[in-house]
Amino acid sequence: MNFKSSLLSAAIFGVAAVASLGVSAQTVRIANQGDSLSMDPHSLNESLQLSVTNNVYEPLVGRNKDLSLAPALAVSWKQTSPTVWRFELRKGVQFHDGTPFTADDVVFSLARVAGEGSDLKSNTSDIKEVRKINDHVVDIETKAPFPILPD
Repeated sequence: MNFKSSLLSAAIFGVAAVASLGVSAQTVRIANQGDSLSMDPHSLNESLQLSVTNNVYEPLVGRNKDLSLAPALAVSWKQTSPTVWRFELRKGVQFHDGTPFTADDVVFSLARVAGEGSDLKSNTSDIKEVRKINDHVVDIETKAPFPILPD
């Protein structure tokens, strides 16, 4: 076997070995103006912290490239009365440990954001109550009509 055929065999073997690995974990690196002080999404309401946590945690409603509203953890939403918004949650979503995402998590998260010590508390000042309708539906009632809630 000459050098060229040995090199070709090694290259083919290397490509085959890499192809057989399938999907694997990847490292994501981002540039930021500083270090995040916490991975707690409710800890700080400042631009550096939000730039990190907004890339880790998913909202109920996101944005398309044209900035229109887009489904995220909620697949649909509608106003059922002037002060109530109903969100249908995406099924099959799991946390990193395999725990299923349900309406209980939305109720808990919004209660935590509204709690004492949360820097994001002011974001929930218009919310009167968050109610679980079933495992994949949640109602958010506001204190007054609030047509831009999904924003």
